[in-house]
Amino acid sequence: MADEAHLSLLKQGVKTWNESRRRVERSRAGFSLANLDDANLLWPNLSNADLHQANLKGVDLHQANLSGADLHQANLSGADLHRASLIVAKLSGTDLTKANLSGADLSRADLKAVSLSGASLSRAYLGWANLHQANASNANPSYVDLREANLSGANLSGANLYRANLRNANLLRQNLSGADLSYAVTADLKTG
Repeated sequence: MADEAHLSLLKQGVKTWNESRRRVERSRAGFSLANLDDANLLWPNLSNADLHQANLKGVDLHQANLSGADLHQANLSGADLHRASLIVAKLSGTDLTKANLSGADLSRADLKAVSLSGASLSRAYLGWANLHQANASNANPSYVDLREANLSGANLSGANLYRANLRNANLLRQNLSGADLSYAVTADLKTG
């Protein structure tokens, strides 16, 4: 359940939130199950925040700090996460359909069973991320860095993997039908 005090501060604006966040950095911000689809969240510091099952559909989180945040089963469909930091974030089961993740850092993030269908991942960094059973059909991950990522059981059908770095990625039992792998770095792939 969302912490009402945290929710009130966030809805006062990102500047107010970020200033209060610096003062209480040790506490974990609680926004689980919150409906934030009307919040102005441009550049917030939501590192280590609890946002599981939150509704962030279509929200502008451009350059947000969501490192270590718990976003599992959240609705981020259509959200703008361009250049956001999601390092080590928990995103399992999250809806990122048609989200803009271009230039985002998702290194070591847990994206198990996430929906990335139609998402833009151009120039995103997903090194060592867990995308086991993720659905990235028709996504645009051109120039994406997926080195050492776990893509086992993932659906990448129709994905644009042009110039993607797939070095040492685990692609066991994945679906790459119709995917564009032009100029992709595929050295030492784990396939089967």
